[in-house]
Amino acid sequence: GKSEMNTSGLRDFLKTTLPDFMIPAQVIALTEMPHLPSGKVDRKALPDPQGERPRLAAAFAPPRTDIEKAIAGIWGRVLGLEKVGIDDNFFELGGNSLRMIRARTALKEQLDMDISVVELFQFPTIRTLANRLTGISGPEKPVPSERSARSATLKNRRKSRLQHRSGNRTS
Repeated sequence: GKSEMNTSGLRDFLKTTLPDFMIPAQVIALTEMPHLPSGKVDRKALPDPQGERPRLAAAFAPPRTDIEKAIAGIWGRVLGLEKVGIDDNFFELGGNSLRMIRARTALKEQLDMDISVVELFQFPTIRTLANRLTGISGPEKPVPSERSARSATLKNRRKSRLQHRSGNRTS
C-alpha cells in the first residue's frame, strides 16, 4: 500500500544528505508539479503552505492547560499556523532561530517569563516548554542565567588583567 509521507521522516532523511540550511521548513505533498509552457516549474501556481500544520510523526495533541494554550497561540502567530499541538517540534513546524527569538520575545511580553534562547532550543515542544516554565514560575523566579554569571566572571577577569597591566607599567 501507499504510505503517507510525514514531514519529520522526510526532514530526518534530508539531514543525512543536506546541510541544515537546505532542509525545507515546510513540505507540501503534490501529485504533480505545475509547469509553465516552457517546461519550467510554475512557482506562482504552487500552493501556499501557510496555515497548514505539516504532517509530523507526532500525532496532533491539543493544548490543555492555560500555559500550553498561551504557548500554542504564540507559536501559531510566529509560525503562521492555525493549529499547533503540544508534542509538535518548533523546528519541524517551520521554525528557525529568528522565529525562535520572536517567540521568546512574545513569551516574555505575554507571560512575563524570561527564558533563554538556549532553553527554547532545549525544550522544542509546547509540552516540554510548558513543563519547564511551570517548574520555574512558582514562588522562585528564575535565577540569573549562566550567561550573566559568565559575563560577570569575564568582566572581573578583564578588570584584574587591566589592573595587573597598569601595575606592570608603573614598576
